[in-house]
Amino acid sequence: VIDANRDGKNEILLLSKNDLYAYTLDAGQLKPVGEFHFPKALECLTIRALPRSAGKPWVVVNMIDDKGMPKSSILTLNGSQFAEEMRDIKYFLNVVKLPPDYMPVLIGQEGQPPRLFRPGVVNEMVKQGNTLIPGKGVALPKGANVLNFVYLPAGKDERDGEKIIVLSDNENLRTFTAKGARLAESP
Repeated sequence: VIDANRDGKNEILLLSKNDLYAYTLDAGQLKPVGEFHFPKALECLTIRALPRSAGKPWVVVNMIDDKGMPKSSILTLNGSQFAEEMRDIKYFLNVVKLPPDYMPVLIGQEGQPPRLFRPGVVNEMVKQGNTLIPGKGVALPKGANVLNFVYLPAGKDERDGEKIIVLSDNENLRTFTAKGARLAESP
């Protein structure tokens, strides 16, 4: 949910196997705003929104091709029309709030079939022309990937430092210190 076209009303963005839809909530009803159809050879996986101070928010869609390689796209919503700003991005992308300021940042990770992700390499992504390139690395604990973690800011107690929460392959939550030391895991 984000004001994707900057009209002052939030849009609800939904993703199907090959399509992206935008709706507004009007009198308790979802009203269609726009849609975008991706090639049938790609399978949509996730959708994220990246607010931007200048320009319309980016709608970030992760997809894979028939070989399991990432083919992500970044779109904007102009009125009721989606426009592809970048396509065939060879990284899985996510929007996370990174320390120290916890502002939304675009991060990426390469694919590596037969596994989904190339292990251990997550970077902040930098726009260069009409594409994205990897920037500064993001230090994450073992088992973390571009899509399965979140930073938890430090609490008011100085001893309660920043944490990294990771969803493991077996769907347990693992808690780590900011330096990657494992603290706990859910049953």
